Amino acid sequence: MKCRAWIIDDFQIELDRAQEVITSTARDMDVTIESTPSQRFVWPLAENTRPDIVILDLYNDQALDGIDIYKCIREEEQHLKKNGGNFKNHINAECYIILWSSFLGSPEAMEYFQPRSYVDHRLTLCTVKSKVLLKNALTGCIKRMLEEDI
Repeated sequence: MKCRAWIIDDFQIELDRAQEVITSTARDMDVTIESTPSQRFVWPLAENTRPDIVILDLYNDQALDGIDIYKCIREEEQHLKKNGGNFKNHINAECYIILWSSFLGSPEAMEYFQPRSYVDHRLTLCTVKSKVLLKNALTGCIKRMLEEDI
């Protein structure tokens, strides 16, 4: 299986750590993961480069920008659904979003994301910015993609 991942973080060292996890997971699961690390958020992506998985930091730049990024991604996906659009990613469905952030434990972030995690079944919360938790979350997303055989 081949899939695309997009890592969004404002620190290069964290982008590198997430990339290490992606490389390790791809090797362990015998899958191909094309990854794009970015310190900036630019959406919508070109149709042929939309990710299957987004690893999202909730970096704090005056506000929790990750909330806006999450909303932007999901709103566009809802727009595509309503208008019969094609997601143009490997899974041709909403992307998996893994929140991997030290800010996730903040009251503001938990107030927003915890209720959404019950209804958005493609959202995974990593409550600590740990490579182990990220690997578990990434492995889970890939297993779900394989099980869905999309």
